[in-house]
Amino acid sequence: MKQLTKEHSAPAGDPALPFPAGAPDLVTEHPPGNGNDGIKDVASAPILVRRFSEMVRMFSRLGGYVAGAMTLLLCLMIVVDVVARWLNVPLTGVLELSQYLFMPVLVFLSLAYAQSVGEHIRATILVDRLTVRGALIVNLGAQVVTLVTTIVLAAAATVSARHATAIDLQAVGAIDFPLWPIKIVVAAGLYMLALQVFSGLVSMIFALREALQGRHDSEDSSTGNRVLLWSSVAVMATLTALILFVPMSPLATGVVVILLTVILMLAGIPIGFAILIPSALGLWVLVGFNAVLVSFEDIPFNSTASWSLTVIPMFILMGTVMANFNLTAKVFHAAKQWMGQLPGGLAVSTNFAGAGLAAASGSSIAITYSLGRVAIPEMLMAGYKPRLATASVALSGTLGMLIPPSIIMVVYASTAGTPVGAQLMAGVIPGITLAVLFSLLILVWSSLDKSLAPRTDRSGVTWMSRLQAIPGILPMTVIIFAIIGGMFGGVFTPTEAGAVGAFLAVVLGWLTNRARRGVRGLATGVLESVREAVAGVAPIFLLLIGVHALTRVVALTGIADTVTEFVASMGLGREAFLLLLVPIIVVMGMFMDSMAMILLLVPVLTPTLLLLDADLVVFGIFLIILVEIGMVTPPIGILSYVVHRVARSTAPVHGKDVGLGDVFKGIVPFLVPALLLLVVIIFVPEFVLIGSGIE
Repeated sequence: MKQLTKEHSAPAGDPALPFPAGAPDLVTEHPPGNGNDGIKDVASAPILVRRFSEMVRMFSRLGGYVAGAMTLLLCLMIVVDVVARWLNVPLTGVLELSQYLFMPVLVFLSLAYAQSVGEHIRATILVDRLTVRGALIVNLGAQVVTLVTTIVLAAAATVSARHATAIDLQAVGAIDFPLWPIKIVVAAGLYMLALQVFSGLVSMIFALREALQGRHDSEDSSTGNRVLLWSSVAVMATLTALILFVPMSPLATGVVVILLTVILMLAGIPIGFAILIPSALGLWVLVGFNAVLVSFEDIPFNSTASWSLTVIPMFILMGTVMANFNLTAKVFHAAKQWMGQLPGGLAVSTNFAGAGLAAASGSSIAITYSLGRVAIPEMLMAGYKPRLATASVALSGTLGMLIPPSIIMVVYASTAGTPVGAQLMAGVIPGITLAVLFSLLILVWSSLDKSLAPRTDRSGVTWMSRLQAIPGILPMTVIIFAIIGGMFGGVFTPTEAGAVGAFLAVVLGWLTNRARRGVRGLATGVLESVREAVAGVAPIFLLLIGVHALTRVVALTGIADTVTEFVASMGLGREAFLLLLVPIIVVMGMFMDSMAMILLLVPVLTPTLLLLDADLVVFGIFLIILVEIGMVTPPIGILSYVVHRVARSTAPVHGKDVGLGDVFKGIVPFLVPALLLLVVIIFVPEFVLIGSGIE
């Protein structure tokens, strides 16, 4: 029997595979249906299929290399611009090149590469509960739906590129350059993704044929599994029919679209496509098929061609650099040395390490990626229950939205018209308080349930080892002070902070890590970091593309307006009004992106807030804490999916079976301190204003 290679190996029952424990080894390299390009070598696949798969994978890697080069060039260009501006010789056209050239190219050329290495974010709650055959059938269906949607997106991008070429579309700004070549690259990237999905689909068909050839009959005869499988199919078909054929009010259509989104997610379709497909159906019914085509033409490009969104690849790059140059590990090690003796000490250490990383990175996703890669394997190998190990990382990641620098805070300030500096500083005390509350929760929870976090061996920990761990946090400290000082000193903008942080992480990591000394060590560390960053960027932007489409549906159906107008019409006081907003915004956060929520809610709620004499700086912190909750709660809690992906990708190290359900179960207790802090902010707004500098 052929075995999985070391690079892609996983323990039996690993959720990275759609197979339960004891399932057959149908593949030699890539497990079928885990979101990657499928299977490299299926026993029954013809040689032509294998060669085709290898060729497609080669083109996907090539696209990934180009995307990686663009990521590095973007980082260097922004850093050079910051230095040049400081020397009073600013570069021209950095904003336009970053927005219209670098961002679309690096995102769309990374999509197929992320598919080939299985990095697209998927929910596996349904797949984890199915047998071999059931899992293969569900994954096959998911691949078909993904393929069709990708082809439609690629065709729409082709129309957009053709139109841009015909009119010689130009980027207008400090410098002018043609946009049509970039639109062609966008279409090419989507066609590459379609080829990669098709390659996996073909390979999966042969895997399913093997599974159906009389093997594991007793396993697949489970009535419960068949009921789960076909019930899911029936629900999807019913909801789709409701949208397309049953006359409904716009509000009802929006609700059904959201329900279908949830079901498609559970079916294992990449989250971005699971959001995009029902949104397209909703747009079709609400405003016609032409509106769908127009949306598909402009949403992909417009969702990525954004100067403010350059922080995502830059902060993810900073996170992978910190991990590959051991900066994150040193911070975690220092925290473990000083706090590891506490109940749940590793989780407490993770929490405070996350708070430290939040002060250096404005991206929750970057913190979750870099910290999770270090902390999750160590906690699981120490015997921690998966729900505590994953939840502590996910909630630590949310601190990146609250502790400055925070990109989402800057977006809120610009939308609500509050002072950016005061808004950023207002997050300091609530952010630190939340980190302390999370740690207290871990201590109490671990004390009550001894099996949750077994005490680790502390025989090697001495005061000398603790003192020796302190120099390990110095590089991170330098990065933190450089980023915060640079922003508030006016040296660079919050958007540029990601590139500066990534560059500093490379320099300091190279200088302080003996294993990375020399040109070869530097090049190896940078290349590994860029490769991981590219694979991490693509699924996030695919999710953003889907969310932009869903946001259009939400706006057209009037869901947000209906909710907020209903609340405003109740004639409540400030405290009661904010209390009532808590469950409403939490529910909305389960289905909407944080950026979309702020852009939708702030303009609608601001008149009512001003009428009630509510401070908009305080409301910003209130809203961002609620957005944090939305970042971890199902069904679109992106940090939960990121943590789950990290836990699966590190399975060869810790050997534990971590399901998405484990992540969500662990998150629930952490919501309590977050909600308690919200109550304090509502009734004691001065708690926030102390740190903001506003009297």
